[in-house]
Amino acid sequence: MAEVRTCEEYNGTSWTNTGVGSLNASGGEKPHLAGTSAAAVAAGGYISSYQTQIEHYNGSAWSDTGADLGAGMAYGGAAGTQTDAIFFGGYGGSLSNGTYGWDGSALETLNNMSNANNEFQSAGTRNDV
Repeated sequence: MAEVRTCEEYNGTSWTNTGVGSLNASGGEKPHLAGTSAAAVAAGGYISSYQTQIEHYNGSAWSDTGADLGAGMAYGGAAGTQTDAIFFGGYGGSLSNGTYGWDGSALETLNNMSNANNEFQSAGTRNDV
C-alpha cells in the first residue's frame, strides 16, 4: 500500500484538504508534530528510512528550517508552538528517551525521559506536556 501524504486542517467543524500536499522531507509515518494550522513544526518521520529534517508550516506551505534532529526518528511525541516546542521519545531503529527543545531555529538537548518509549498521543506546551 502506498503512503497517503496530504495536509489537512480542522476548523472546529470539518476537515479540509489544503491542497498543499505533504511535508518536503519530514513526514510520512508519525513525525513529531506541534503548533497550529497557521504555524506548525514537524520533525522526523519515516519515509523509506527515518528522517532528520525539521520543517515549519505557515498555513499555506511547508519549508525546511535548515535544522535537523541528531538522528533519524519517528513515532515520537511533541507539544508546544512552532517557536517553543518539545520533541520527545520515538523510534529510529531502537527506542529513544531523548528530549529536545525547539525555539523555531535550533534544537536544545533537555533531560532525557526516565524510560525510552514511542507511539505517543501528546498535547500541551513545551513545559507542561
